[in-house]
Amino acid sequence: MNFAHIRAFHSVPKEGDMARAAHVLGVSQSTLSQQIHALEARHALRLFEKRGRRLALTDTGRALLQVIERLMEVVDKVQLTLRGPGTLDEGHLSLMSDSTTLAIELMRRFGESYPSVSLSLAIASMDEIREAVRDGKADIGIAMNPPMGDLVTAEPLIPERFHLLLPCGHRLAAQDEVSVRDLSGETIIMHERGSRTHAFVQQILVSEDVRDTRTITVCERSAIREAVARRMGVAFFVLSEIPPDHRLACRPLVASGARLELDEYLLVRKDRHHKPVVAAFRSVVAGCTSEKLPADALIAV
Repeated sequence: MNFAHIRAFHSVPKEGDMARAAHVLGVSQSTLSQQIHALEARHALRLFEKRGRRLALTDTGRALLQVIERLMEVVDKVQLTLRGPGTLDEGHLSLMSDSTTLAIELMRRFGESYPSVSLSLAIASMDEIREAVRDGKADIGIAMNPPMGDLVTAEPLIPERFHLLLPCGHRLAAQDEVSVRDLSGETIIMHERGSRTHAFVQQILVSEDVRDTRTITVCERSAIREAVARRMGVAFFVLSEIPPDHRLACRPLVASGARLELDEYLLVRKDRHHKPVVAAFRSVVAGCTSEKLPADALIAV
């Protein structure tokens, strides 16, 4: 059995495509393809098949991947034991997050401690993040209030409190804080339907008996901020999603009974906790959260 061929096969579904797998392994795409073909030819198996422009695992490929996942767990443990504690001089860590600024800050802190590890980040919805972590396409996920599952652990990261984003000069911008009930009659620009933020904001408005509001749904955070800046309405945002903009004002929200916080969680597949780069990232995160910093301090840029 040629371990390089095994690792080449394992890297493609793990990284999501041939180009990214080749980059992580430090080989050309043609070399990676040759290694996989050699594995197939040696054992007279077909592991991948073309589906449009992408490669998909065959039934045999999926069965082999399950076995190889267990093999790679052992390999990771061997490497970690040989390397010793506190060292990490190679590897790649893939992240997916629903919070750009928070993820970048954690990556920055990780990079300071482990400069030899390459990093990648994709911004996605909570459902996409959880699916990618569950399927092994992302090592780490960062998401707000994710559902719990059998394969993926959700570790509390930081709580983030909703603030009201509004255009400068708005009637409510003169207040130090804004009661949710003061939003009656306002136009509220909402995140996309089906998102947890959309559902959470709707729940807050109902709980606080806010009426006569008009809503506009926009499916991207920067577009929501731009709509607010152009005086189309106001929006609920957490601090990590509000970059400086002279056209915008931000005020803390208060409510009589509704909870105004969402919790960010670190998502990790249970069988990946031992992976050296994952363990190192979790250690960096633990150091940040142990400082008990408020969200705006942790995400400061």
